[in-house]
Amino acid sequence: QGVEFASVYTPMRGLLLGFNTAYTDAVLTEDVPKQGWLDGARLPSSPKWTASFTANYEFPVGDDWTVRMGGGVRYVGKRLNHVEGSDDVLTLSSYSVVDLNAGLSNDRWTLGVFIRNLADKRVYANGGLIGDPPQFINGIVLQPRTIGVSLDARF
Repeated sequence: QGVEFASVYTPMRGLLLGFNTAYTDAVLTEDVPKQGWLDGARLPSSPKWTASFTANYEFPVGDDWTVRMGGGVRYVGKRLNHVEGSDDVLTLSSYSVVDLNAGLSNDRWTLGVFIRNLADKRVYANGGLIGDPPQFINGIVLQPRTIGVSLDARF
């Protein structure tokens, strides 16, 4: 169970602001004795809080071309890698990531550039402990800073 709020606001022509946040209370609703999990234990990969903010601005350049620039910040709260109460449960850190983008387009062509994970945050998106006793973390790290260029054509 939880609640989510999403909004979009256009304070002026060409500028679009977006905000989204969610609270999730993902827990077991009864005991699972075989696993040793208790009613109310938090479920894995479900942060209590997530949020994002985006800003995009678009304006004409000349008769046929449009420039767009934008960016966003996304936040993912702390979450567990396994059901709360498991022997190998880890708390994965919360993180915030900044993404940027820009583009130039007309009716046929779009040239774009982007930067994902601007600050090159290095966190585990998910993961678990390996070994007995646990000695290593095995998981997927957040995509490192990525810079790219795209060229699209409409037919």
